[in-house]
Amino acid sequence: MLSAMRRRRRSRRIYALSHNPTRDRVSPTFFFAALGIISLLAIWRGGGPERWVALILLFTAVADLAFVLTAGQLVTRDIRILVLDCALAIAITIIALHAERYWPMLIAAFLIVGAELQIGVWLAPVHEQQVFKVAHAASAYPVLFTLLVGTLRHWWRTRKRPERDWTVFR
Repeated sequence: MLSAMRRRRRSRRIYALSHNPTRDRVSPTFFFAALGIISLLAIWRGGGPERWVALILLFTAVADLAFVLTAGQLVTRDIRILVLDCALAIAITIIALHAERYWPMLIAAFLIVGAELQIGVWLAPVHEQQVFKVAHAASAYPVLFTLLVGTLRHWWRTRKRPERDWTVFR
């Protein structure tokens, strides 16, 4: 059994490790820089699905940032962010159903899991801001990486022959 003093020291160390202000400042900067670069590449070299996904991701990232700035901080319970994330997952799922590619399905899966994690944060009895940040990052970075890989593959394939962007349902 730990003494009270050792428990307090241990909890201070855990708090210091989990509340690193430098990490919290650098991560959004890196994310928005990566989002801008990957979206520009997708708009420049991607096909229809790549362009649509890039534009939708840019729009939702700007709207998400506006919601956070109007709230003053990243709060764990903001209905606007939950609705925006659910709308993003639905929009990307619609693109995945019509695209002639497999990667939009993977992005839709990441976004649906992110929306489910956010609903879990809403339903949890204890609300931790770090859990909310991890839930957002767990779906954001894989989505960017998947869009980058999908855009590069489309660029590589269309160098030799044209490729169909959308599935034609009859």
